Amino acid sequence: MTTDERFALLSALLDREPVDPEELAAALEEPEGRARLVDFVRVRALTRESLEGDAADVPFRRAPRPAGGTLLRRAATVVLPIALAAGGAVLYERWEEARPPAPDRIVAFTPGVDWRPAERAISGGGQ
Repeated sequence: MTTDERFALLSALLDREPVDPEELAAALEEPEGRARLVDFVRVRALTRESLEGDAADVPFRRAPRPAGGTLLRRAATVVLPIALAAGGAVLYERWEEARPPAPDRIVAFTPGVDWRPAERAISGGGQ
C-alpha cells in the first residue's frame, strides 16, 4: 500500500465513509499520518468558511418538506387507491371468465355395460 493510499483513509474518515480500524490505527501511529489528518481538517474548515451561511451543512441536511404536501402528492393519495381497486376488479373478472363452466349434466359409464375392460380387447376376445 502506497503512502497516499494509506493516508487516503483519513480523508475517507472525515467524509463519513467506512474505514478499516486497523489501517486507521496504523496511519495515526505515524507522525506524518497525524499531520495529514490535521491538514485534512484544516482544508475542510476553510472550505466550510468559504461557503455562504447555511450552505455549509447542505450535504448533511435534507430540505424541509412543505407542510401541506404538494398537489401531486394529494392527487396520488386519492387516485392511486381508486386505480388499484379498478385494476383488481378487472383482473377478478378475467379470472372468473378463465374458469371452465360448471357441468350441466354428468355422464357415467358402468364397467362391463358401457365399456369392456382393456384385457379382453387385447387378448383378442373382442366382438
